[in-house]
Amino acid sequence: LTNYGTLTNKGSLDNILGGILTNNRALTNDGTLNNNNELDNHDTLTNNGTLNNNLGGILTNTGSLTNESMLNNAGTLNNSMGGTLTNNHILANDGTLTNDGTLTNDGTLSNTGTLINNPGGSLKNNGSLSNEGTLINDGQILNTGSFNVDAGASVLGNGSYSQTSGSTVIDGSMQLNAINITGGILGGSGIIAGPLTVSGTGVFGPGNSAGMMTVNGDFMLDDGAMLVLELGGTSPDLYDQLVVNGTADLRGEVQFSIFDRYAPTAGDVFTLLTANSFANLGSLVAFSLIGGDPGLQFETNFSATGLSITFLEQMAPVPVPAALPMFLFGLLSLGVMVRQKNSQAMA
Repeated sequence: LTNYGTLTNKGSLDNILGGILTNNRALTNDGTLNNNNELDNHDTLTNNGTLNNNLGGILTNTGSLTNESMLNNAGTLNNSMGGTLTNNHILANDGTLTNDGTLTNDGTLSNTGTLINNPGGSLKNNGSLSNEGTLINDGQILNTGSFNVDAGASVLGNGSYSQTSGSTVIDGSMQLNAINITGGILGGSGIIAGPLTVSGTGVFGPGNSAGMMTVNGDFMLDDGAMLVLELGGTSPDLYDQLVVNGTADLRGEVQFSIFDRYAPTAGDVFTLLTANSFANLGSLVAFSLIGGDPGLQFETNFSATGLSITFLEQMAPVPVPAALPMFLFGLLSLGVMVRQKNSQAMA
């Protein structure tokens, strides 16, 4: 079936094994479209219903494919060079999705299969992207939404990852040539391989209250950015640990955050960050503490390969002199008397 005009499906359209459905103009699906063999879109394909690219099916887009409802891929979905695939609702990939053009997710994209973003391909996530399988990125990933790499899942390749807002949680692994966080939050308890730069208004909070994250490469915390390290107790599983198998260059702010009612005592020591080496030995970094009792004091120490925090004796509150309340009461009484005398004189 080859369409050169306007084809709208409001019921059920099945492209069976051996069939070829080619769209050269406008194809709109308001019902259910099942592809079991070959579906080629060269112009405009809009899905307002359910589009199933079943196991063994091949869906190739060289035009514009827009999903406004439910797109399930259990076969092979190719967004070719020059093609635009836009998901505004739910795209579930259990098969192989290959992008050589522009793939934009403004809804929910779930990958439990293999998602390949080839060189020259652009994957833009403005919604929610959950990777439970394998994402191979040799192009560019741009995130302003929610990007999650689940435990056991991976993002790998020779491409780059950039985030200007939103959040990235890596509980699995991400191995790319460049990872840049200029806004939003980066967290998780997984492994990052490749140079990591957190700059601008970016916040890096390793661990999942609490946990350990490993960076196999160099890590830069640029001026204005923040590294948040949480402490919930003295047991290693109760505080964050960041391991940098490279050089750590700290130029922004390192914030120590006390949570879960942990009450530090003098002498508690935590090594929260280890690295092969440090640039500047912390001369350009600022430290802050949130949580805990008022007056809580701490000091930080850099060694050649580690950053630690030590809690000190708390500053005692400044005592109020015993005579001060009486003095204040006397001033108040004197003021009342003066006002009474003035009132009598006027009378």
